[in-house]
Amino acid sequence: MKNKNNKIKCFCKNCNEIFYEIPSKVNKGKGKFCSLKCYLIYRRKRIVVRGTSKTCSTCGIEKDIKDFMYRKDTRDRLTTQCSDCRKKTLIRSKYKVSIKEAKDLYYQQINGSCDACGMTADEHFKIYGNLLHIDHDHETGKVRGVICYKCNITLGHFKDSIEHLQLLINYLRRVHVK
Repeated sequence: MKNKNNKIKCFCKNCNEIFYEIPSKVNKGKGKFCSLKCYLIYRRKRIVVRGTSKTCSTCGIEKDIKDFMYRKDTRDRLTTQCSDCRKKTLIRSKYKVSIKEAKDLYYQQINGSCDACGMTADEHFKIYGNLLHIDHDHETGKVRGVICYKCNITLGHFKDSIEHLQLLINYLRRVHVK
């Protein structure tokens, strides 16, 4: 059944909510979940694990299995690190920062806001379904801050060029109708 936007009515496999998806996605076998969150919850339900908790290899704290990510090549199908420790480890290795800086960046991604436009982490998750992005200088590798998806993509398209962004601002001021 199609609605006015030529999208097909679908039911989420996880929460059974109605959502609409474009026909090409449904025909390819996609369009089974209303959101990324529902997909991840559904995938987590399918993991067969003995017990309900696991000890993180990094922090040594026993946590609920929901705090571990899916990993196909392990016996219990879960990562050895909890999600928090895994994220901090990835931040440390990718951006070459200290443990304290990695923790600060991670908590800023969860609780902070975009350093450029001010969008909060909660608003960002509701719109994009992921954490704020860590912005870094591609030449030096130095971390500049935490920004939202739109600001990150904009900087990427303009290759961090202040001159190019200023030309675009000047153009918008020139053609802006009051």
